[in-house]
Amino acid sequence: MPIQLFNPFGYQAPSAANAYVPVDFSVIGAAGLKVKPGLAALGQLQGQLKDRIDIPPWRLPAEPTKGPVINKLLSNDPLITAPDLTRVRSNEQKDIQNLFALYRGLAKMGDLTNYAATDKAATGQFATLDKQFQKYMGELKKFIGETDFNGIDVVLGVKESSMRASVATKSQLSYTQGASFMTDRTSALPFIDANSKFTITTNNNGTVKNIAIDLNNAGGVKNIDDVVGYINGELAFAGVVTRFEVTRFNAESYGIKINQTTGIETVTLTADAATQEGAAYMVGQAGTGTNSGAFLMKFDDLANTEASLAWRRDLNTSAADSGNQVITGADGYSYVVGTSQGGIGGEIASGQNDAFLAKYDPAGNLVWSHLLGGATDTKGLAVSVDSSGNVVIAGQTTAKLSGTAIGGGTDTFVTKLNSDGLETWTRQIAPGTADGALGVTVDSSGNIFVSGYTDSALAGQTAVGGRDAYVTKLDGTGALVYNNQFGTVGGDLAKSVAVDNAGNVFVMSQQDGNVVVSKYADAAGAGATWSVNLGALGDGGALGGLTVSGGKVYVGGTTANAALAGTTVTAHSGGLDGFLTQITDSGGSAAIDYTTYVGTAANDEVAGVRVDGAGNVYLAGSTAGSLGAALSAGGQDAFMAKFDSAGARQYVNQVGGPFAMRATGISFDSTGTDILSRLGLPRGEITPGSYDNVVQTTSARADQYFTVQVDDGTIKRVSVGANDTWSAIATKIQSALGINGSARMKSTGDGKQLQIEALNGHKITIGAGAAGSDALRGLGIRATTLIGTPYKGDREAEARVQSNFYLGLTSGTTGLKDIKAATDAQTLVEDAMRAMRKAYSFIKDGPEDPEALKKALAKSGQSGAFTAYESARMSQMRGALARLGGAVA
Repeated sequence: MPIQLFNPFGYQAPSAANAYVPVDFSVIGAAGLKVKPGLAALGQLQGQLKDRIDIPPWRLPAEPTKGPVINKLLSNDPLITAPDLTRVRSNEQKDIQNLFALYRGLAKMGDLTNYAATDKAATGQFATLDKQFQKYMGELKKFIGETDFNGIDVVLGVKESSMRASVATKSQLSYTQGASFMTDRTSALPFIDANSKFTITTNNNGTVKNIAIDLNNAGGVKNIDDVVGYINGELAFAGVVTRFEVTRFNAESYGIKINQTTGIETVTLTADAATQEGAAYMVGQAGTGTNSGAFLMKFDDLANTEASLAWRRDLNTSAADSGNQVITGADGYSYVVGTSQGGIGGEIASGQNDAFLAKYDPAGNLVWSHLLGGATDTKGLAVSVDSSGNVVIAGQTTAKLSGTAIGGGTDTFVTKLNSDGLETWTRQIAPGTADGALGVTVDSSGNIFVSGYTDSALAGQTAVGGRDAYVTKLDGTGALVYNNQFGTVGGDLAKSVAVDNAGNVFVMSQQDGNVVVSKYADAAGAGATWSVNLGALGDGGALGGLTVSGGKVYVGGTTANAALAGTTVTAHSGGLDGFLTQITDSGGSAAIDYTTYVGTAANDEVAGVRVDGAGNVYLAGSTAGSLGAALSAGGQDAFMAKFDSAGARQYVNQVGGPFAMRATGISFDSTGTDILSRLGLPRGEITPGSYDNVVQTTSARADQYFTVQVDDGTIKRVSVGANDTWSAIATKIQSALGINGSARMKSTGDGKQLQIEALNGHKITIGAGAAGSDALRGLGIRATTLIGTPYKGDREAEARVQSNFYLGLTSGTTGLKDIKAATDAQTLVEDAMRAMRKAYSFIKDGPEDPEALKKALAKSGQSGAFTAYESARMSQMRGALARLGGAVA
């Protein structure tokens, strides 16, 4: 390898292969080596030009380590010590000083990865070492983001010219039920009887056809194929294009899919009303902690001696989640609200926890799901639906969910969505201290009533003391009608709220440890028409649910008190038991009819209460004992129980598994089961089309934003509008990019995805919005730097590309969690250090001339191919990146 001697003009002329070793002669002298007089003279000249000379850190000897190596590796000292640039006069020298500081930081990371990958003492310390490495990664990312390099660009990640959002738009041209309803394809469907009738209505560009379906007319043994064949025959005879087909989920799992092949013809399914029966839906959580998951169960055959579990659906998000409440609308569709740490339905969680809302049809098909959250913590705790199918959810958040959010600490939020899951509005107006919603309901006029707690006075109210209960009324647009704050000097909260047909408001609250049920007139400042105190909950007690029907008020919860008010139907069993209390509302007064307990010798609880038209009551709860079946391996089972109008228990369906199961809510639908739901088919209109609204299909919020910068130009903000489609977002990005990049929707197997691409050597930097207002995570877009591929023959673009240097460290995937990860990280950090050495050479020498280099290689007899060492290193780095999930340049 040729040695390039010092050039007094401050740069080095590249050799044919650009492979030279610059010699720092002052260092040679300092080492006490004997040098020739000519070289000594050059060393003296270098000393005179010291303001032009650099001593790269990779040429300095390593500092000796004092004490145990691990102490140095886990030091709290900063990774990078910013250089003093106050006396540096040129941009070149500023770049060099920043580069050297960055290199020294990478060297520290190299020491850490080398220890983790090669020292036997690292075994058992990976968690601690990884924590230090992630700390370093954060400091490294911050330094690169805040440091202004003038002649080069340093990129934390790998080289890439384009990226795609991880969220795709979806087109629904077929409707597939979520799980099978039949395990045997050849046997007759057991539920077909004389009432197995429904109607298929199609509308194709205004041409409406009603096709009557009577499954008794199906031929054969009336198995699933016979039924689908019969339906398709009727559709073909009617001259419509929609078809049904048998779909197979696995070896023993079958269902029915509807194909609307034209994308124009709408289909509406309507069951015979005479065949419809009641059904109960129970929501809850299976597992605990990071292994928890939300579930929804449907029970039918409620009039039998024991209900049947029709189906169970698990939410299946990408991380822990819990279902907190369920409501069923007049159309038979159920809405589950809860909290999730992961993504759902292609949406990506934007905070530590996001609220979720999922819509299911009576057959258990997931119609749509939606996440709601911000940068921190959002919990969905209550849900209600109005007569038009609009859904209202309420809960608590520490994030900013709207541009008009007011509050502090934990805030109440209320969000209204239409029946397609599109947000109409979000209200987050709260006091400066903590408050939160626990319950919500909607009256016949669309007014919204929210119950919860507050640590200070709400608007127009006076704090009673400690933590107070409240009820807030909003109109259908989210505007405040009134607040009603009440309680004692102790700790209080309003758990549930309901409104009867006359507009009276009923509240179940916990006041100073007691269960209090109250009735209020619907008016600002109204005091309680009546209140009844059922008694103390006792240690571990909790409020469950409240419902109102036919002049009766039903409340449930969990208590250690064996003597709650009212005539006892079934006695307390010890420990914590669930309870059900019925109260008669006589207008201006109330009477407690009965209290009955649900329990075993172990701990039991009731979380939800619903009632049918005959006065039968359905409870959802959990038990650590045996109520209707033997306790499962998980140690806690969920249950659904039915009681008659006198409080006598009719049956209990106890459901468990290998993990603890806990029910959190229940809903009832008097028409929940019919021939359509038994066939796994939806109810009502199925409209094909594309779901393209960004706020509807992602967890991004209106008014959130991210930034786009081209080269070193102006940083431009791209904001999410409430009605923006993905195409609108792409157009906004394209406007910021100009001719230097492209933003467009690309077709994929899952729909369409946003693709952003840099063109002709230009740099596009995609940055996050401010904390609490960042849209990137919700949109599935990474903060990254893209460098366009130069157009052939464009020397300026080629020079721009050569001025970019990549560390190849992927934030969030690189780490030291085990020996394999440590070995990969070691490779990547070594290559990052090598990239910085190349950056130094670029600063000193300028960009290569590809054509001149090609000629020089040819003249020197070199082919320009990679050396064996270079090829091995590249293969090693590509393997490490591939294992870590990073892009491979």
